[in-house]
Formats: sequence, structure tokens, C-alpha cells
Amino acid sequence: MKSTIMSCAVALAVSVLVSAQTGKPAPGNPQEVSGRWIGSVSADAGEMSIGLDLKVANGKVSGTLETAHGNWTVESAAAKDGRWTLVVKMDDGTDGRMTGQVKGDSFAGDWDFKPRPVGTFQLSRPQK
Repeated sequence: MKSTIMSCAVALAVSVLVSAQTGKPAPGNPQEVSGRWIGSVSADAGEMSIGLDLKVANGKVSGTLETAHGNWTVESAAAKDGRWTLVVKMDDGTDGRMTGQVKGDSFAGDWDFKPRPVGTFQLSRPQK
């Protein structure tokens, strides 16, 4: 248990140092994905514009995915090996997943909403 606590403390310290040195959240830090994103999905059924609003509360990410088919709830987000997986609950109760990587002001990756269209997404932060 002591080694687990020590590992977590070291990981937190590294994250804080990276953030302090670069001015950007360390990979895997929920602040990395929080905020407003706009862009599109390119899938076998065509292209669709989307918007994504993510917020962090108590260390957990949640929010809203805006699509032409309505607004869906982002129920959770988890980072592993530099990639984020967002779990999205659609109106019919099924889940979809967006798995991608944040690089600067870009968030891109795979769109998996089986049995609906599967493809890729490309998002960026709106210019202020």
C-alpha cells in the first residue's frame, strides 16, 4: 500500500511540474480535455459537424456532445497511454465511444458508435 501511495504522489508531482513548466496540463490531466471543442466526424455514413463541451468536477470529466441527431451526455472520460476515451450516452440509451489524443488545441481520434457509423473525429478549440 505504501508503494501505491508513493507512486500516486510521484505521478501527481510530475504532472504538476509539467504543467508548471509548459503552462499546459500534463497528458492524462482532466484539464487537458476540459472546455469547448468544435469540429466534425468522418464516418462511413458521411461527415457531420459536432461540438463538445467538457467540464471537470471533483476530478471527473462530464459534459455534452452536440450532434445533428441531438445532444448526448458525456458520462465519463479516462486517459490511458496518452489517449482519452469518452463514454457518450445516446438518446436511445446505448453508449458510444470517442477515443483520441489531445495535441495542443487539437483533439482527434476514433469514433465508435456501433451499430451506428464508425469513423474518426477531428476537433479543435475555438479561437478567442
